[in-house]
Amino acid sequence: MPYLFVSHWSACEALRRSGADLPSWPPEPRMLPTHGDCIAHQRSFSQLDKEVNLRRLGIVSRPVDILVPTSGMRRVGKRARMHEWRGLLPARSFLPVRENVLVSRPEFALLQLANVHVRKIPSYDQAIDRYLDENRALKELGIDAEATVEDVYAWERNAAVIRVAQVAMELMGTYRLPSAPGSETRYHCSTITSAEKIESFIDAFPPSNGYRHTGAFHNLELIIQWAMPRSASPMETALALMLTLPPEQGGYGIPQPELNSPLDQGDPNSLKPDFLWREQGLAIEYDSDEFHAGAGADKVEADIERANVLRTQGLTVLEITPGIALNLSKLDTAARQVAALLNCELPAVDHTLRFRRQSLHRLLFFS
Repeated sequence: MPYLFVSHWSACEALRRSGADLPSWPPEPRMLPTHGDCIAHQRSFSQLDKEVNLRRLGIVSRPVDILVPTSGMRRVGKRARMHEWRGLLPARSFLPVRENVLVSRPEFALLQLANVHVRKIPSYDQAIDRYLDENRALKELGIDAEATVEDVYAWERNAAVIRVAQVAMELMGTYRLPSAPGSETRYHCSTITSAEKIESFIDAFPPSNGYRHTGAFHNLELIIQWAMPRSASPMETALALMLTLPPEQGGYGIPQPELNSPLDQGDPNSLKPDFLWREQGLAIEYDSDEFHAGAGADKVEADIERANVLRTQGLTVLEITPGIALNLSKLDTAARQVAALLNCELPAVDHTLRFRRQSLHRLLFFS
């Protein structure tokens, strides 16, 4: 049976199930196998899909993302979405999860996702029309100003990269999103990649591969800058990115904290604040019921005790609840409090920043 090379979002689904603690392939850079040895057509994928239970491997969504050596007969079908890969495969870029099914390792999958393409779907076209109409109206009124609607298209490109940063924080963190409908987020998992592993993968990428000349490498470098390790939940990821992403991306531009890092760096079992700015002595505790369904009053009491212990260690502790995080007006207030305690200045909010901030908040917390 020919080999299936799973990529992009489908690879992330499989990694959530299998992790990355598997032998890697190939030992040296090489090309994808030729058509006879590689699933490269909708028909051959359909045959494999009948014989191999991909859902047991965590690959649930359809169409499945796969790499192919040349253009298939149908690039996108109901079952498979084919991504052409003509250059050399990086060494150790795949993990065999079954005898004839290989999944892109985390670093390779993130690079694939970072090669974003934004299509001009009708809503973008409408946004461009509104921008042109607004510019025309401003000119007719003699107002020397530029319309701001053009940010819509630029924002969609930013949003695609930020989505990958969310995935990177999941894979660098200790939780895994649901791998199938009806399943739940898993917590207290092992991390399966890191910024160091991603950087090493980039450095070892075959220099002759034309992929190096795409925007994917630039985007992945941004993702490494934005993503923080050791996030313990999707909401921690969303809150961390919202607070720290640059204002041009819609964030508050607050310096990055340590996430779930031991207060006593010499003792890995010491108390770990959710967010810690060690030098400034500031901690944020995100009070969520994600881990404590049904805990009720016991959880509230435990949270108070934990915050009190942190305060006895000399820290200033702010507590943020889902009600604050999900309400942008309340989150604005909390961000200003954090900035004041860190002695950093937030930029003035104009129309463009307001649009980006609202869009980022919607993306991180509601999509």
